[in-house]
Amino acid sequence: MYVFTIDSETLFFRFMNESDAKNFHTEVAKMKSGEGKSSFTERTDDSSAMQYFQ
Repeated sequence: MYVFTIDSETLFFRFMNESDAKNFHTEVAKMKSGEGKSSFTERTDDSSAMQYFQ
């Protein structure tokens, strides 16, 4: 089981098998360390991103 708590909200994730849990944990660890890229980052060049957020 994986538990996320943000402010007063809690999310519980339960996986069908250990392999899925390990894969999820790996992806969360990548995001926390800054390794993982968002879909937005992968698909958008920097100049377009600057225009989007102006």
